[in-house]
Amino acid sequence: MSEPKVITIYTTKGGVGKTTTAIHLADYLHSKGAKVALIDADERAMLTEAVMGSPENLPFPTHFFENPAGVEDLDQAQVMIGAMIDKIEEAQDGNDYVIIDCGGYNSQASLAASAVADLTIIPANTGRFDLVQTIEVHGKIQAIAAQMGKVPNVRVLISRVNLATNLYAGFRAALKEKEIKTFDNSIPTYTAISEATFMGASVFKYRATSPAAAFMQRFAEEAVAELEKEEN
Repeated sequence: MSEPKVITIYTTKGGVGKTTTAIHLADYLHSKGAKVALIDADERAMLTEAVMGSPENLPFPTHFFENPAGVEDLDQAQVMIGAMIDKIEEAQDGNDYVIIDCGGYNSQASLAASAVADLTIIPANTGRFDLVQTIEVHGKIQAIAAQMGKVPNVRVLISRVNLATNLYAGFRAALKEKEIKTFDNSIPTYTAISEATFMGASVFKYRATSPAAAFMQRFAEEAVAELEKEEN
């Protein structure tokens, strides 16, 4: 059996779909027969609440990680990083995938989880502030990975967008100029995705034949392909 794959979802901006991405990736992988565990590394514990509130639709063991924002003390930061690595190893036991949903704030533990992951996803909308924060977070992940002797595999997932706009094209171009890789598949704005999350399900169960489900599936397939490429 190959080493369980770790997927970290992290950015310092809230409201961009981190938890929604985690739920949909987990449900897609589960539908393919994989054993999936989740780590909720957000102080607000939104992922834990979603899973516990809908055990039939979201049947994933969930580990909560106490993840404070912005630890300044160097020794304490190292303790938090070590604790995150231990939590990842705990969640890997008996599973094929571990998906980590990080809080939308600066955290050394979240950065470490991003550095050691087989795939790190930075969700982003197409606002100016999103662009600035995405570039900043990407740089911090690269920096901590270098300190840890790792080469991170990072992709930006552009979500909640109108794919036909100049804004979307410009956002992708700006990331490309900074040599930041994006997923080929982005997620347009779909009410069905928000409704599904609100109902404690993924759009794959809530509206399986909808365009929203098709877009989310293409993204999930691309994420899996990226993991397989890294393995080979």
